[in-house]
Amino acid sequence: MPWPVEDLNRFGAPLQQLTTQISERLESQLRPRLAGALETAGLVPPSARGRLAARRLTDAMANLIRRRQHLKFNDVRDLLNQDALSLPDLRLAEIWEGDHLGRFDAAAAPALPGVYQPGAFYVKGLQRLSAPLFGSRNGRCLLRLAVLPGLAAWAAIEVTRLVWKLFTPFDLYPALTGAWPVLLLGAALSATVNTRRGRVAAVLTWRLATGLIRFLFITGLPRFLRWPPVVWFLTRRLVRTLLDRLLAPLALGLLPLLPVAALWSLAMPQAPGVTAWLPVLALAYAFGTLLRDTPAGRRRLDDLVTGWRRFLDLLRQERLAGLIAPVMEFFKQATRALTEGLHRIRTRLSPRLEERPGTSVLKALAALPWAFCEAVVEFYVVVLIEPQTNPIKHFPVVTLGHKLMLPFLPALSSGLFAATSPLLPDPLAVSLVAVTVFLLPGLFGFLFWELKENWRLYGSNRGAVGTDPVPAARLGDHGETVAALVRRGFHGGGLPKAFDRLRQALDRQVREETPNPHELRRLLRRLDDYRALLARFAERELGGPLREACGGGLNAVIIEAPRIATQSVVFHARLLPANAALPVTLTLRLTPGEQDLVCALIGDGPMDTLSADCRDQIAAAVRWFVRRCGAQVPETGISLNEIRCTH
Repeated sequence: MPWPVEDLNRFGAPLQQLTTQISERLESQLRPRLAGALETAGLVPPSARGRLAARRLTDAMANLIRRRQHLKFNDVRDLLNQDALSLPDLRLAEIWEGDHLGRFDAAAAPALPGVYQPGAFYVKGLQRLSAPLFGSRNGRCLLRLAVLPGLAAWAAIEVTRLVWKLFTPFDLYPALTGAWPVLLLGAALSATVNTRRGRVAAVLTWRLATGLIRFLFITGLPRFLRWPPVVWFLTRRLVRTLLDRLLAPLALGLLPLLPVAALWSLAMPQAPGVTAWLPVLALAYAFGTLLRDTPAGRRRLDDLVTGWRRFLDLLRQERLAGLIAPVMEFFKQATRALTEGLHRIRTRLSPRLEERPGTSVLKALAALPWAFCEAVVEFYVVVLIEPQTNPIKHFPVVTLGHKLMLPFLPALSSGLFAATSPLLPDPLAVSLVAVTVFLLPGLFGFLFWELKENWRLYGSNRGAVGTDPVPAARLGDHGETVAALVRRGFHGGGLPKAFDRLRQALDRQVREETPNPHELRRLLRRLDDYRALLARFAERELGGPLREACGGGLNAVIIEAPRIATQSVVFHARLLPANAALPVTLTLRLTPGEQDLVCALIGDGPMDTLSADCRDQIAAAVRWFVRRCGAQVPETGISLNEIRCTH
């Protein structure tokens, strides 16, 4: 609002206090119901670590409800996977009765009416069907020994055929069309993955292949250019003159013209002769000379090289996962925005106490058709459209789905048209069938990613390969960890980016001598939001375990507001021992290192008054908090006995 900053602060304080009170009142009604549903479902073990996990899960679900006004079956499953809370192995009776997640779905629907949305049949049913395969020892053995190697072999052969077909004009791969290549390759993959010798051979083969590719495309050419005969040849005056005056400008000018030349060669009805390329070579030579021999061209060339180096450094720092995560997050946020919009329309159609009876009747009449339309729209978007448009999900799963469904398209089209023609007019039925058949291969992408999430649901915290027993907590808007908030990246570096914007605004206002207090207030509010987010995280993850430590040896535990900087976060905890007048202060500083965050723990106060067992429990709580931050625990561990005590 265009008010003075003093008025905004004066009126904003009571509004913020009122918002906090309303949120606390709503959460006081939500949290017991969520905790009761978790206890009924038995999702968390009845231990100290289980109580902490239940508190984390309840806080995460309450935050989702506050932000989106509803909670879905998929959200609960994703929260379990993010927190690495693995479901126990499936018992025989649970195959028919449903597992713990199914019991939570049944308990949360009546406990949170209008807030919790039960899972759709295609999501909950798929999770229940995959539970015997993922949640039992025999199912996992079958999956590891036969199913996954067979599917991987079939996918590898089909992808090879697709790529081969693009570069060969004739059908030169009849040997790859039978079942024997799939069986043989699947058996080889199973033996490679499930035997020690196979894994050793796979590692050696991978190292040999990567070394050969690296030599051919990265290190081979520089080594060849450093070979003494080549160096002697390149240092001749005639060769240097040709390289500097002819070949270098020509190569530099050909780089931006290669796409145009390729399109021009494809558009020619016949293969162009040598004379037809002379104008292209002349244009490339002129363009390269302009870039190399003029001040403006050299500046542009330096900018291009600098931008390319920055891009390579970014790729080297973020790896492939850093490129995939923003794309997946974009499509996830788009899908969530659509579901939130549909939920808002449904809440508008809900009856209210203060409205007229006629309005309630109209809403009741419109609610049932809208529920059907909402289910259809959500099914098409989640199951068919999103996997088709998401490039990460599309290749190679959806691509193989297109190839697999190609022989069945006529039968599917006629069957769908026969089912929809009695209900819809022929033009609308034909359009619906055409769109459905075109989007139907996206079902394979949906199945693959849903099964992957269901596999994580049963294998994330039971010693599965590549899992961490203490996962880093995700607390940002895009699911960032504390390490991702501090370290710069595609979807990370929230703290340094916020400080960068604040410094840029201050520099601009000082340089232009035009103060803008509203902009500064908005930027400072962003930093306050990060500080409050980290404070809630420290209160839950550090304050709770510290209060349960020492068995009553501490009178109180106070978690102070964290201090934030461009690339560091400092947490303070004050412990009040039962037999000491002065508090014990723990200061934990997190700063980015080469790979993870690096922690530094400083203790101050009468630690000698704490027993050895109490210090060990406090150190275990601090180690847990450090790992939840995504930080690297020192090699010597965290021990309060080694901290220098000052009084």
